[in-house]
Amino acid sequence: MLQHYWADKIKEMALRSAVEKGIADINKRYDPGKTSYMSPGSIEDWPLSEQEGLFSLLGNPESAIGVELTDSFLMLPPKTVSRIMFATEKAYENCQLCPRDGCPNRRAPYEADLYEKDYEVR
Repeated sequence: MLQHYWADKIKEMALRSAVEKGIADINKRYDPGKTSYMSPGSIEDWPLSEQEGLFSLLGNPESAIGVELTDSFLMLPPKTVSRIMFATEKAYENCQLCPRDGCPNRRAPYEADLYEKDYEVR
């Protein structure tokens, strides 16, 4: 059981490293300025089922980069992430909208009224 735990942690470290490298490459190539990102399933308004639409924009990710979308909208291989990155003037993290306590990956404090204040469609 401990071996599985450490293997999972190593996969997470590899994923974080790859994400950081990808972001650095995008910043170098395109110089988008200040950016934020969102992933399907990370907030209530963009459920995990939206992976299907995101994948449809990419053509055939399985043949291009070896990523498969399952019927439950998870990706294989495990520890694969999808996201959209966008230029913004105001810093944004999904964590600001997530009330989950004790999240080991929290990058920003939860702001209970943020959605109604800044993002709710009126």
